Parts: sequence; C-alpha cells; structure tokens
Amino acid sequence: MELIMNKKRIFCFLFLIILLVSSLNVYASEIAHLEFVETDVILQPDGKAIISYTVRYNLVPGKTMLAFTMDGFERLNPVFDTDYAWVITDDNKSHNIDIVNLGGGRYDIINSGNKRLGGEHLTYKLRFVSDMAIAGYLEKTTSPEGKNLMVFNWAPVQWDEPMEHYTVTVTYPLEFPKESGTREEIEQFLLENDFATEEWMNESYLIDYRVEKVNSVSRVKVLIHKEKPKAHFHFRVQQYISDKVFNEIKKPDKPDTYYETNPTKPDNVIEYPRLNTDTKPTYGPYGRFELIMILCLLLVITLLVVRKKHGSMVKARNTFDQVQWARDDWEPPKLEIASLEKTEQLLQILMKLRPRCLLEYRIEPSFHQYYPDW
Repeated sequence: MELIMNKKRIFCFLFLIILLVSSLNVYASEIAHLEFVETDVILQPDGKAIISYTVRYNLVPGKTMLAFTMDGFERLNPVFDTDYAWVITDDNKSHNIDIVNLGGGRYDIINSGNKRLGGEHLTYKLRFVSDMAIAGYLEKTTSPEGKNLMVFNWAPVQWDEPMEHYTVTVTYPLEFPKESGTREEIEQFLLENDFATEEWMNESYLIDYRVEKVNSVSRVKVLIHKEKPKAHFHFRVQQYISDKVFNEIKKPDKPDTYYETNPTKPDNVIEYPRLNTDTKPTYGPYGRFELIMILCLLLVITLLVVRKKHGSMVKARNTFDQVQWARDDWEPPKLEIASLEKTEQLLQILMKLRPRCLLEYRIEPSFHQYYPDW
C-alpha cells in the first residue's frame, strides 16, 4: 500500500513539473513582453527580397535586456545589413547591435559591448537580403483560367507570446503610374495585373493597398494587419500576381537544386523562420533553461528520498520476525486507590456542629483544637 502511495506522489510531482514547464513556454520572459512586430518585404524583379523587422519590447520595471536569438533561417540564408542594425531606447537614442552567426540558421542579436539597456521599452530594427525564389517562397503557377502567375507563399517569424498587433507589408516590383492613389485606384491597378489573395486572408486579416517610393519609383504595396494575435500565431501570406512582374528571375543551372538535397518536400507546407524571444541562459539568471534544471534537480532529490524511504520499509519488513521482546509472560501493574475510612467520626462532628448552626453560634475557624483526632 505504501509503495502505491509513493508512486502516486511521484506521478503528481511529474504532473506539476509538466504544468510548470508548459507555463514557461507562453510568457516565459521575466524581463520584457512583446508589444508589436512590423515586417516589411520589398520584392525585387529577380525574386530577391529585402526583409526588415521592427520589434518592440516593453520592459518589466527595473529590468534590463541584453539579447535574444533568431533561428530557423536555413532556407532563407539571410545576409544581414550591419549598417541598418540598432536598438532604440525610449529616450529616442539608438545603440548598435551585433548579429552573431551561431550556425544552423541561428543568430544572436546582442546589444553591442554586452551593454544591458533599460527603460520603458526597447525597439529593435534589423534587415537582411534573401532570395525568395531560390528558397521556394516565390514560385510559378497557373490560374484556373490558364494565366501564368507567381505565387508568394510565405510566413514571417512566429512568436511564442501574444502582442498588440502584427503587421506585414509586401511591396511588389510593380510601378504605379502616379505618385499616389486612392485605395480603389491601387486595387484596380493590381487587378489589371492579375493580383489575387486567398479568401481566408480576407477573413483573417485587415488588408489595405498603398503606394511606396522605392529608389524614387512608385511601387504598389499591400499592407496586411492582425490585431492582438495570440501566442504562436501563424501569419501566413499567400498572394498571386502576373509572372511578368518577376521577369528577371533566372532559372538555376540545375533545376530544383534545393530540393535535390531535400527529396521529401511536403506539399502545401510553408517553412518559416522562428524567433526565440526568451532571454538566453547565458544572458539572464531567470531563463527557462535554469528553471527546468531546478525542477529536474528537485525531481532527482524527490526520487532519491522516496527510494531511501522505500528501502528502509523493505528492510523493516524483512527483519520483522527478528524483533522479539525479552519476555512475553509479564502482567501490567494494577493501580490501587486509597479510600477514606473516617466516615463514622465525620458524622459525629457534623451532629455536634448542627445545634451551633441552628442557634447561630460562632464557629471557630479551625476545629482541630476540639477534635484533634480528625
């Protein structure tokens, strides 16, 4: 029975650890919380793209932030622009940041000089260049009507905590005939170039159409906005446009070079970079790694204690027959209570005192002098 109880305790303890570890994954950082993310994608006629991230963290009062890690860029192979990489504090002062390649598509984003920055919020800005066509996010397709199209099928960084808003802008290499235009004019111009979006995008996001100046050229920009996305929100973008817009994409010398090294290419599956917003264990004393290690240590200690207790119980059960009393024929002592044997004399005293009480005679404080035998 005791062994069953110990197993139940271990099970309950493991269940609590699972709950604690899972809770760390949602809003793990005790240093900062994500406010918003804005991602700008400027597509080029040759399929390359300039991708910029603006990330705002609200700091916990009294806390400072040093770094975070970006990973999942194996397909994009980003080339970061180190001249456009900084963090802006709430007093509008900019500080340089270092981008360290850790290998395997992982990058450390660190405040230069290992300087921890505080205040109310920090705004990180960085950008990189990547080839969307080679990565497989920009591909040729055909509409039901037989039109030759390019599909931009991609998703930006997925975050492991909620935020106030997440915005993505996609600027196409499509020159608008005027410097500016109304939403209806821009939308009509896009339709003339076979532009289309998936129906679920219209249902999930707020979409607007604008004009953006890129190298003094007015280009069409599609703004996609999501209010209050939840943790691990998948911001998928799937849009179509005439293949003439990307008329400079060159065919690789060996077709499907990327997929030759990845023969199990799944259908209709997007791979996207992922950003780990937790403070790395190297940079903070209260990271997720340390908490998990502490919980594991507590589990090991608990198991050792339970094992020791169980061993002592087994030993006691095995040696039970060896425990004997020195003798087993003894009798417990009986307690005897003495009784008062002067009842007759007490009655005589009371009989003598009765007349005095009736006649209201004074009774002496002590009658031992009259009755010394009492």
